[in-house]
Amino acid sequence: MLFLRKKTFLVLICLVGAVNLWAQTLPSPEDPVWRYQQWMVTAGLAQDPQLVFATIDDRALHDEGPWKLPDPKKQVFTMGTTEVGVVDNTGYASTFNTGGIWHGRGVTGWTKTSASFAWGYLTARLGVQAWASQNQAFDLKASGLADQPLATPDGQYIDTPQRFGYDPFAVWGLQNSEVRLNWGAMELSVSNQNAVFGPSVFNPLLLSSNAEGIPHIRLGLNTLPTPAGKVEAQLMYGKLTTSGYWDPNAGPSDRFFGGLFIGYQPSFFPELTLGAGRTIISNWNDASPQVATALFLFDPGNSSGTLGKGMSHQHVSLTYDLKFPSIGFETYGEWGKNDYSPLSMYWINPNHEQAYTLGMKKTFTLPQNGLLGVGVEETILSQSPESLINYNGYYLGYDFYSGWSSPYGAGYTNNGMVVGASIGNGSEAQYLYADLYYPQWHFGLQLRRWANDVSALYLGTLPATGANNRENSNDVEMSAAFRTDYRWNNWLFSGELVWAEDYNRNQWPKNNVLNVTSQVSVQYLW
Repeated sequence: MLFLRKKTFLVLICLVGAVNLWAQTLPSPEDPVWRYQQWMVTAGLAQDPQLVFATIDDRALHDEGPWKLPDPKKQVFTMGTTEVGVVDNTGYASTFNTGGIWHGRGVTGWTKTSASFAWGYLTARLGVQAWASQNQAFDLKASGLADQPLATPDGQYIDTPQRFGYDPFAVWGLQNSEVRLNWGAMELSVSNQNAVFGPSVFNPLLLSSNAEGIPHIRLGLNTLPTPAGKVEAQLMYGKLTTSGYWDPNAGPSDRFFGGLFIGYQPSFFPELTLGAGRTIISNWNDASPQVATALFLFDPGNSSGTLGKGMSHQHVSLTYDLKFPSIGFETYGEWGKNDYSPLSMYWINPNHEQAYTLGMKKTFTLPQNGLLGVGVEETILSQSPESLINYNGYYLGYDFYSGWSSPYGAGYTNNGMVVGASIGNGSEAQYLYADLYYPQWHFGLQLRRWANDVSALYLGTLPATGANNRENSNDVEMSAAFRTDYRWNNWLFSGELVWAEDYNRNQWPKNNVLNVTSQVSVQYLW
């Protein structure tokens, strides 16, 4: 990182850099084009090329919605979407599904694009991303690591710093790049691009665009029609890296990552898509064929066959996505479990270390080629009530993404951000949102309740002032976001304003903090 001292130079490097630096569209609800395409699939006005696993290339096809985005053309050389933007947070850092670009307090600016080459079976993409953050100070919780004051209170179990250093900084890299070989439905990819598993809009449990893409190798079977229905499978192995604010004394840093993702759409019920995913993390230095095959077997480090006592940390999730395009309705869900549990735990305490996301979407056609979409989504990552029963044996290391053993101590993160749900470890969130589209315009409204690190309430780890009144110490942010996008030829101009009040911030009663987020960005859609 290059530390910058001048605020004006911080902003200029992001704005002027757009002339020469380029990047691509993320599979993220924060990207207006991606979000539009998902609504069109719900409304039956576009077709999703994948079942459960999506990357940058998986753009919705045959768009008949208000924007009528053309299908990608097969060309030798293609420029990816070019984007430049600036965001300002007045009260504290606030970042969700941004592909690893951390929105600190103050001004953060970014620019990104990509260029692709395709010839025969070979496709190569070079993606470049640059961003800089003013990184102003704001009140933090007490750190869980003595040598790392910027770590979270459960910092000994997960690498999610509250703040990335004390000074302004700038970052650039070859993000979302790839070399891929395609042969029919099969593909072999070496990449660091973001990928998403499952139908969740805001908080996929296993794989999302919240953190930087994982550098990985992937063997994929894209959507393949069979007499029994469509099938899809993806196998990936990669490396998770810790941030500079992880304490090496707390355990090994870099982790091996493996993931297996399967999708199925029955021929007798094509409105339904089912998915299953399993991931594994382990100390990078312990990576071996034995650990890699744990995706298909029991935990490799334990001869007794009981999960969770060996060298790896594993998660599973099951998804469903039920669409009725003729009436513009969709319901979906993802249930996840940390599968480090004795098999008996599945019927004695079935909610042990589980997480879930549930959502619904409904679209309405309007005059003048307009479309309105309304959706709700809820995600629960906090520890289950059984942690109260087993109070003496449970702690923050038992949250869904925590790495409670040294072989994977930094947890389910990459460069300091959770690889899965954007709301973070031990949290809960409820969303109510609406998007209105016309041929040149989009207007969006999003209401969200986000309860941060609810597990601390269950476990009694609050500061002394809140210990006897925990129900009034829940750190809850209530926010309202207003967004507008305007299309002019290939240009997309975007603006967003978010008004957020964080009640009992840092779980101190009556410590209420206001944060206003304002953001502007421009995309050029090649």
